Amino acid sequence: SMLGEIEADYRRVHERHAALMRWLADSGAPIPQALQLAAVYTLNDDLQQAIAEPEPDLDGIRALLAEARNEKIPVEADRLRYAVESDLAESAKRFQQTPQDPERLAELTRQVELARSLPFDVDLWRVQNVFYDRLQTEHPELRRRADGGDAAAQARLQELADLGEMLRIRVPPVG
Repeated sequence: SMLGEIEADYRRVHERHAALMRWLADSGAPIPQALQLAAVYTLNDDLQQAIAEPEPDLDGIRALLAEARNEKIPVEADRLRYAVESDLAESAKRFQQTPQDPERLAELTRQVELARSLPFDVDLWRVQNVFYDRLQTEHPELRRRADGGDAAAQARLQELADLGEMLRIRVPPVG
């Protein structure tokens, strides 16, 4: 498609001139508008795709964000926030449906870690509500088993505590 060709052109321009853009940004010189446009398009597109991955590569996303900072490229926060919040809602729903599946908790934790690492605010209220409800249901029994020396319960409590910390919800510790 024509749009696809234009996108590919933007990408080629950005890749060819990325070093020049960094040099201009470092020296405080203005960046030509054509290069700026290509970079805004390419970097934000890369970020959106990286965020949409089922298992987002946090280091890769941090590298893209660092590149945006270094080249003084504005991050399209609204577009990216929408992508992150949609993914979070899906993960929260899957966790709610099968909370005992360890992969669901791991997935939700990765998504929240991603959300917390971004240079803009992401609304976590839905995840916080789902997590809090789950904690009320699961915690008393988990705590009893963990205090009794059950290693699996102790591990699960630690995973819940790690996610709780990212969500600013305290999970009472074992013992």
